[in-house]
Amino acid sequence: MTAAIAIGTLASLALILFFIQRSMIYMPRVYEPSYARGLPAGTREVEYLTSDGRQVAFYIPPRTAGPGTAQLWVVFSGNASVALDWLDFVEEFPSTSTAFLLVDYPGYGRCEGRPSARGIRENLLSVMKALEALPDGPGADLRERVGVLGYSIGASAALEFAKAHPVRTVILIAPYTSLLDMARRTVGWPLCHLLLDRFDNVARMMELAVSATQPEVHIFHGTADQVVPFAMGRQVAAAGAPGRTFFHEVPGGDHDTAFHLAKATIVGIMTALGP
Repeated sequence: MTAAIAIGTLASLALILFFIQRSMIYMPRVYEPSYARGLPAGTREVEYLTSDGRQVAFYIPPRTAGPGTAQLWVVFSGNASVALDWLDFVEEFPSTSTAFLLVDYPGYGRCEGRPSARGIRENLLSVMKALEALPDGPGADLRERVGVLGYSIGASAALEFAKAHPVRTVILIAPYTSLLDMARRTVGWPLCHLLLDRFDNVARMMELAVSATQPEVHIFHGTADQVVPFAMGRQVAAAGAPGRTFFHEVPGGDHDTAFHLAKATIVGIMTALGP
């Protein structure tokens, strides 16, 4: 009888976890109605449709007018963050010939739908086409001067983007090895195998290492990260192409502070992309 109760309890727990797991993984935020007041001059809202509905990203053109955009950085936020959380960083960025595309996930910001790995992949596959279709956007000629930056779960989006689009540089901040490994740490075995969304950053790094474009990859991870273990960042870096992958240890940095502590180095890498 006791064994039957234990099995029944485990089965009930597994069932609950299966149906609520995405609410445990993703923490979407939406914008206040007044969000547009804080947008830099010239910002364009890039609208496009996916199976989740209407999606909205934000294109911020270079601050200096010229014959063309020197470079474009596509940026993916961490969990519980939205694309416009990067505005201070964008407005302080030293290169005035750099454009930014800040991308939200389904259910985040102004995007319809609910977040999932499928939805995030569909989103990043569609956003560049929508950007290039803007009448006064950067156009398709910018494709060879694109870099991508992703923070935490955004590192997975950044790697998926780099797999789908040619990019010259990838910057990952606090990446996990895979969502399955994170679930194994959180709920243990065998419940971790109920996971539906299995972003595998190690696998994506291995694919990029043998790709025709083979971008340069920089990985930053704080030594005091208590959300995503520091060792995971090293494992992700180890899966990359030798000579094209660089691991940057951030001493004392945790999951929230590693980016700020390493910001000067990150900006240096980003400004080096150039035309």
